[in-house]
Amino acid sequence: AGTVTLIGATTENPSFSVIAPLLSRCRVIVLEALSLAALEAVIERALSDAVRGLGATPIDVPAEVRSALIRASQGDARRLLG
Repeated sequence: AGTVTLIGATTENPSFSVIAPLLSRCRVIVLEALSLAALEAVIERALSDAVRGLGATPIDVPAEVRSALIRASQGDARRLLG
């Protein structure tokens, strides 16, 4: 059928980074930064989930450290967890 599925990610504006003929045939989805509350939920879930997170490990992350991690992540959960 000639269908091509292209999934890409960039921090640059795709209008400047992707050639116009390709961009005109794409659906651009803009991901917004997560809120502070959402990031707090992500870190809480990671620290409490014993199967996919650190819940099985006795670790204490003080509130000021959590706050610093959340600020440093700049709304990106991947950066927060890394």
